Amino acid sequence: MVLTITEITCTILDIVIWILYFQTTMSPRKTNISLSCYIAGFVSIELVGLIPSYYLFTIYTPIKSLILGMRTFLSTFVLTYYYNISTRHRIFSSFTFLVYCGLSEFFAGYILEVYSQHHLHLTLEQFDITSQFLSKLIQFLMLAITHIFWNTKHRKYSLKYNIAILITPLISFIIVINCPYPMNADMVQTITSIIVIIGIFVINIINYILLDSLFQIHELREREHLLQQQILFQENKYNQISTTYRNTRKILHETQRHYHYVQECAEQKTYDMIQQFLSTAISDLEHCFNRINTGSLVIDSFVSSHLTMAEHEHIQYETNIQVTAERIPVDEYTLCILLGNLLDNSMQECRRILPPHSRFIQVEIFTLDTEFVLHVVNSTRIRTCEDEKNDLEYQLYHGYGLENVKTITDHFNGTYVFSQEGNVYNAVIIIPIMQ
Repeated sequence: MVLTITEITCTILDIVIWILYFQTTMSPRKTNISLSCYIAGFVSIELVGLIPSYYLFTIYTPIKSLILGMRTFLSTFVLTYYYNISTRHRIFSSFTFLVYCGLSEFFAGYILEVYSQHHLHLTLEQFDITSQFLSKLIQFLMLAITHIFWNTKHRKYSLKYNIAILITPLISFIIVINCPYPMNADMVQTITSIIVIIGIFVINIINYILLDSLFQIHELREREHLLQQQILFQENKYNQISTTYRNTRKILHETQRHYHYVQECAEQKTYDMIQQFLSTAISDLEHCFNRINTGSLVIDSFVSSHLTMAEHEHIQYETNIQVTAERIPVDEYTLCILLGNLLDNSMQECRRILPPHSRFIQVEIFTLDTEFVLHVVNSTRIRTCEDEKNDLEYQLYHGYGLENVKTITDHFNGTYVFSQEGNVYNAVIIIPIMQ
C-alpha cells in the first residue's frame, strides 16, 4: 500500500513540477487550448511514459536509464507544443528539464546514502521511497532557482522574495531526510507518515504558486503606474501638437487681416504705417510659426517647441533634419513616443546641469535609402550607479519612457543604442524602411 501511494504521489508531483517548469521558462500557452485539455495532455504523457519503467525493464540497468532519459526528453519536447516558441527553445527547455531530473536523482541518492550511513538505518525499500521524495524536493529547489534567474532581465527580485521562495524546499528537504517511511510500523503510523510527506509537498506547491502570484500582482501594479505615466506623457505631447495646430490656424487668420490692412494702407499711401506694421507682424510670426518645417507635424511641432524652450533657458540647440515625411516608417502616434522621449530626456538632463558647465543638445533626424534615424546628443552629469538608483526624476524619464522606446523599436525590427562618455549622452534609434 505504501509503495502504491508513493508511486501515485510521485506521478502527481512530476506533473505539477512539469507544469510549473513550463510556466516559469516559457510564454503563456496557446490561447486556443483549454485548461482541461492542457492538464489532460500532461497526465496522458506521464501515464504513457510509465510503461518503460514498469513493463519493459524490471531492474535498473544502464539501458533503462538511457530509455527513461529519452522518454523524459521526448515527453517534454511534445508538451512544449502547448506554447508558441521556437524549435531551438523547445530543444533547450527539454534538455534542461532532463538535466534537472538527472541531477536531482543523483544528488538525492548520493546525499541519502552518505547521510544514512551515519544517522539512519534504512531498508532498501525505505531508501528507494525516501530518495524518490528527496529528488522531487531537489527539483522544487532547482525550479525555484530557475524561477528567480530565468527572467532576471525582465524582473527584479528582492532579497525577501528570494529567501521566501527558497527556504520552504530547503526546510522540507531537512524534514524528509530525517523522517523516512516507517515500513514496519503499524497502519496508523504509516498513514500518518504518508500524510506528513504529502502535506510537505502541498505546502511547497502552494508556497511557490502564492509567491509567484503575489509578485505578478506587484508587477501588474508597476505596469499600471507606468501606463499612467505614459498617458500623462502622451497628453503632454498631444497638447504640444494641438498648440502648434492652433498657432498655425491663428497665423492663417491673422495673415488674412494683415493683407487687408496692408492693402488699405497702400491705397491711402501711408507707407510709414506699413513699415511699422510689418516689423511688428514679423516679430509676432517668429514666436508663432514652426521653426522646423519638414512636412511631419510631429517632428515640426516637437523640435520647434524644444528649440524655443532651449533658447529661453540658454541651452545650445542644434538641429540637422533631412527627412521625407512620406518615408517615415512609423505612424505619428509611435513617432510621438520615440521622438518625444528622446527630446524630453535630453531637455530634462540639461536642466539639471548647473553653470558654468556647458549645456547643449544636438538633434539629427534622417530618412536614408533604407533607414530612418533619430539621433540625439546632449550634455549630462557624470552619474554613479547609486545616483541613478536614488534619482527619482531620472527613473521617471529614463525608466518607463525608454522602456517604451525599446519595445517599439523591437516591434519595428529596429535598434536602439544609448551610451554615455564623460558628460556626453548619445541616443540613437534606427528603424528600417521597408520598400
